[in-house]
Amino acid sequence: MLLFFAILAFVLDQLFSSRAAYIHVGAAIGTVMVANVFFVIIPGQRELVAALRDDRQPDPEPGRNALLRSRHNNYLTLPVLFTMISSHFPSTYGNDYGWAVLIALGLVGVGVRHYFNVRHIAPRSIWMLPVAFAALVAVMLYTAPRHADHEPVARVPDSHVAIILRERCISCHAPRPTQPAFSAPPAGLSFESLDTVIAHARRIYVSAVATNTMPLGNLTGMTEEERVLLGLWLETKIEETQ
Repeated sequence: MLLFFAILAFVLDQLFSSRAAYIHVGAAIGTVMVANVFFVIIPGQRELVAALRDDRQPDPEPGRNALLRSRHNNYLTLPVLFTMISSHFPSTYGNDYGWAVLIALGLVGVGVRHYFNVRHIAPRSIWMLPVAFAALVAVMLYTAPRHADHEPVARVPDSHVAIILRERCISCHAPRPTQPAFSAPPAGLSFESLDTVIAHARRIYVSAVATNTMPLGNLTGMTEEERVLLGLWLETKIEETQ
């Protein structure tokens, strides 16, 4: 099953944006978990109850299948929880190998669940936790946003950045967005004032420059040149506010 979800993550990442792939993988995992409960676990329980009611020996096969599917759901708990909140971590799906990051984090979750499942019968399995923690730290370091190296350039004027924001960002990040998908600015951030942009410079840098996850789906067509200019300006503002 893990191999299936790994292949699914890779395929969906090729078909859609990584952010969409994460959501679709989460939906697939959730669907499998629900199907396990509805088609296997509940019928297995009903068979047991019916056998007790009829005073007969219950068929062990439905119980075995239900136990197996319950274990599947148990191991899938942390991976599906991560996909539910993954949109808050653009450094994961914004990575060039977002599908591999998702697989790695899924395996970390499975490893943690396995430890808690066997800790009472296999105390020596404690080694799984530091291994999972080390893997998690490795993923965090690998996906950490990095400042790009640029050739020395003149200071980017505020007026240039204001134009970029107006053309690429303010359709969503405005008190009254013109983008039909939003009735209010995402995250409550309006970029009509440069002071607001400067106050959230680090967050904007991660989303719009380091991971290229904003604008959402690049619907407004922000160019690489604009990202570089915005990044240089944001880096300057971050340094000035330190």
